[in-house]
This record gives sequence, structure tokens and C-alpha cells, in this order.
Amino acid sequence: MAELTLQEYQFHDMKLTWLRGADKLTDAGTLFGPVPKVVWSRYYPTNDANMMAELTDPILIQYKGKNY
Repeated sequence: MAELTLQEYQFHDMKLTWLRGADKLTDAGTLFGPVPKVVWSRYYPTNDANMMAELTDPILIQYKGKNY
């Protein structure tokens, strides 16, 4: 497993923390809907099953003692 690294940014009373999310595969046809594959496939490669890597990294926002 990769090392867990958190990155934080403090701005006045607000603190933003980037959390490690998940790497997953998503059906590219579902993601892009009616947009033709020739348009987006130059920028977003897929595997043989038309699955595309998707990264989800949530951001924790803390402001005046509350989490958002």
C-alpha cells in the first residue's frame, strides 16, 4: 500500500485538507454519455473493456471548528 500523505492549506479561519480517496475504474461510455469516443479518447485512454481510471480525492474543509 502506498504511503498516506495529507496536504493542508491554512487560510485565515479555514483549513483545507486533501484526503486520499480511491482509484477505481469507470465505464467511459457512462461517464461521457452522448459525447463521441473519438472526441474524448485522445485525452482519456481506456482499457480493452472501455474502462477508464478515475481518481476521487475528497477535500476536508474545517471552518470555525466545524467540518464540511
